Amino acid sequence: REGGSGGGNEGPFQKSIREEDEDGMRGYCRIFTEMSESYLSLILSHEEMNQESLVELVLRCSGITDKEIAGITLHFWYRFVMGLEELEPFEYRQVRIDGFAPQLHRLLGVCSRLLRYPMDVEDYSPDGLDDAEGVRAYFADTIEDCCRLLGGEAVLRSTGDALRAECGRVAALPPDGRGGEWHGIEAYLYAIQAVSLYVPPDETDVLPFVMGLVPQLPDVPLLRATACRTVGRYASWLGMQPAYLRPLLPYLAQGLSMPRCAAASAVAIREICERCDSLGDSVLQLYEGIVVARQQHANNSLASGGGGGGEDFVLDLKNELEVLEGVCKAVSNKLATEPSIANRLAQPIMNNLKAMAAPESNPAPKLILAEVCRLTTLVRYLRPPRLSPQQAPGILNRSDFILGLMRECWPMLDAVSKKQPRDFNCGEKLCRLHKHALRECGQLHYLPLLQPLVEQTVQNFGLSLSSPYLYLAS
Repeated sequence: REGGSGGGNEGPFQKSIREEDEDGMRGYCRIFTEMSESYLSLILSHEEMNQESLVELVLRCSGITDKEIAGITLHFWYRFVMGLEELEPFEYRQVRIDGFAPQLHRLLGVCSRLLRYPMDVEDYSPDGLDDAEGVRAYFADTIEDCCRLLGGEAVLRSTGDALRAECGRVAALPPDGRGGEWHGIEAYLYAIQAVSLYVPPDETDVLPFVMGLVPQLPDVPLLRATACRTVGRYASWLGMQPAYLRPLLPYLAQGLSMPRCAAASAVAIREICERCDSLGDSVLQLYEGIVVARQQHANNSLASGGGGGGEDFVLDLKNELEVLEGVCKAVSNKLATEPSIANRLAQPIMNNLKAMAAPESNPAPKLILAEVCRLTTLVRYLRPPRLSPQQAPGILNRSDFILGLMRECWPMLDAVSKKQPRDFNCGEKLCRLHKHALRECGQLHYLPLLQPLVEQTVQNFGLSLSSPYLYLAS
């Protein structure tokens, strides 16, 4: 009876949906989902038992607009996909997948709609937004599961068609009515982001449209954050399509100045730097701009007596380190011929450490920690080729670079560590820096600094009794 579609055959389940009876919808959804999970072996059986009607029933439960109730069905879909994947032989498995393909394609549309943020999401507290993101992640996992059966290209095409239709719908609205109509576009971008691992690198239909759309999107922080994450997920594709990459880097850079999407922008820049070979100069200039803005912010704070820099914005350290990591990876292949790049990245850190190490200076622990973290990022990710002088005379060698860097900053690190001897976080970050320097440089090359490191470790442990120095000693 519940499978019927005529108004005269309306069952209690359809009635609970029509009347928006929350308790009724939740109860029927649990019954139908658990029943389907119990009958999963029969649903996947080769015998014809009208299995599609039971799958349709669960699909109808998934289509309930209440995300909490619709989420009850997600475990069934996970088991359903796993069960289809395990069918043998392959020919029979494909027959069953093809048989259920219409339901799976409709499931994609249902999950994409459920990915939409609530209309008032911009008023959510940070905790409320985290909860909403957690719910969305479960529906995105189901979309990703569909790729394993239908293929990433088919899922991307289906989602891309829905995105085009949504963009057309919004474009047809009066100009003054478009501002609040971003939720659907954001949801489809989120779905496209979720299937990135399954999309072939030579895709030429949907991704060009998506990458061309991104810079034209309205300036809504949550929409921009999703757009940035989508760009980052398809960094490998962009590496093969530099024409689409050029207008996207300024878009990502602008996102760094917006607190609610700075993290997504920073991660996207790092991912692009890891996979695109042509960005060295552009991202280096971008990071130098970040350094200048940070210094201006510090100067403004001093001028205003520590009250902040007015309307200027300084990038959070975690996000800055994401960008710096990407920059290091992007320029490493140029260090053999342009060794001055290493100095451009290291010199601002050295200047700040030198100022902090001055006898009259009393830097806050978080300022020391920030410079040590930046220096650690250089040591870990700025990678000149590991060549001997005989192999490449005159070319910057990775071990020599790290050894020279640590030698130059050693007196300053020693001085700042004594200014905050009992700060656990500073001690931990200093030990982490020395650990990575030793590992990246290599035991033999690091030998000249080993005795000073032992002495400093023993001295700092005597002052602080902090456990990181014990770990470093081991």
